[in-house]
Amino acid sequence: MKNLIPSLQSKIVKELAENGPATINEIKRMLGKDYRAVWFSVKSLLKKGLLEPVDIKEYRGRVFHRLWLSLDGALMALLLGAKPDKIRELGLKYLGFKDDVDRETFEFCIELAETYGADWLGGFIYPEKPFMVTASIVILTKPMTDDMLKILSKYPALKRYIWERAISGMLKLRKIIGKELSRSNFKSRLEKRDRFKTS
Repeated sequence: MKNLIPSLQSKIVKELAENGPATINEIKRMLGKDYRAVWFSVKSLLKKGLLEPVDIKEYRGRVFHRLWLSLDGALMALLLGAKPDKIRELGLKYLGFKDDVDRETFEFCIELAETYGADWLGGFIYPEKPFMVTASIVILTKPMTDDMLKILSKYPALKRYIWERAISGMLKLRKIIGKELSRSNFKSRLEKRDRFKTS
């Protein structure tokens, strides 16, 4: 999955995914790039919500934020080809999950990437907002569906969340279809009445 984000930003995401948190200066040294270019790329990644400060490093009386991937950033790293096992290890250490659904979604996506590869995972999550698992149509074979359901069964909070979202969507659909049916039903009654009046 290429060209999801600009080249330097992609390198920064992958570097952090492989090596853990770093300050902007440390990222610059890792990549051997110009400080200004790295600084602008990091600011852009922070604005996109792909990076976040995880702790502070003090050096000669000054304080520097060490940055690592956000939840979205970790999944973007998967799409960019970073190693799932390294992302899992660092993610469980540095990511601040707001609830069980976040943690389980992270682990579920890691497991999907390990099972089917990051390219396949790219069709399942939004590239512009990776953490938003989509209900878009993904062509699945019967064994893949069985495997995914087996993997999903390990994550009860995520399973419950997906189930609730699916039911909510079905209820909205039923309401829309119900309105359409009642409109067409009303129209057919009017047509019958008009036919009755004319006969």
